[in-house]
Amino acid sequence: YPREIEEFIYTHPDVADVQVIGVPDERYGEAITDTWITSALATKFVDEPTLKDSNINVDTKDHVVTLKGTVLSQAGRARAVAIAKDTKGVTRVIDTLTIGPKK
Repeated sequence: YPREIEEFIYTHPDVADVQVIGVPDERYGEAITDTWITSALATKFVDEPTLKDSNINVDTKDHVVTLKGTVLSQAGRARAVAIAKDTKGVTRVIDTLTIGPKK
């Protein structure tokens, strides 16, 4: 459902352009790629009240997610890490988030 994901991500005021790519996979219908993981996390973070006014950058390489940026509280940090760990396809999460005001 790449188009639906793109349309949702476009609703975020900080997003100017987005491309979501579906890759065929026998088991899942579409393969879970690093790009899919990054897009899925961006979508989940936008909807999470604990992460309101946070500035999180997601980098994904070989299904390992690195979270960078700023969250407002320890609860926000813990929630971002939990969301990333629970996302399909993620094998590991590297947390480099800092706590403080949005930069």
